[in-house]
Amino acid sequence: MEIGSIEKVQSKADLVAFIQAFSEDARKNQGGWENVDLPSFLSALSAWLADCDGYLANQGKPPVEGQDWRLWATALWAAKTYE
Repeated sequence: MEIGSIEKVQSKADLVAFIQAFSEDARKNQGGWENVDLPSFLSALSAWLADCDGYLANQGKPPVEGQDWRLWATALWAAKTYE
């Protein structure tokens, strides 16, 4: 999976496909992942989200605004038990 895949996400269906490919990459390419266990991954996700506006500014992109953060919290929580 390449970072360019992120730029292709324009819809819910694109995000679903991205997450599926991301999951497959985690299975096949663990050597390319620094955070291979779930607690490490979630910790890194939390840290990155806390600093994402700085990351985006360094990329010349605007800060994240208008996101449905509660939807993402719900999705993460639901994935704990969803089959």
